[in-house]
Amino acid sequence: MSEVAFRFDPLPPVSALFILGLAYYEQRRHDDALRLLERATARFPESPFIHALLAATFAQLGRLTEAARERDAVLRFNPFFDAATFGSRFQNPAHRAYLVEGVRKAGFN
Repeated sequence: MSEVAFRFDPLPPVSALFILGLAYYEQRRHDDALRLLERATARFPESPFIHALLAATFAQLGRLTEAARERDAVLRFNPFFDAATFGSRFQNPAHRAYLVEGVRKAGFN
């Protein structure tokens, strides 16, 4: 649904980009998540949540240098970012665990 909506609204809000990026990430569609999130960071460069999800995506792809760059961006905007609570709103523990796995691979504690 979000993919179709973006055809009609080329400038969606940051929350919509995050949600679609998160959906791609959780479906293990990392390349799709990467393309979307890189565009999202260009448009919303100060969004720590977009950078955190991008860091997790890079980490899951084994691109640890890029993951560290995104981790550093998150910490500039939110020095108290906590990997354990990122994604805590997920009701499915497997989804939360996969997200936490990615941000930990990116170097968050």
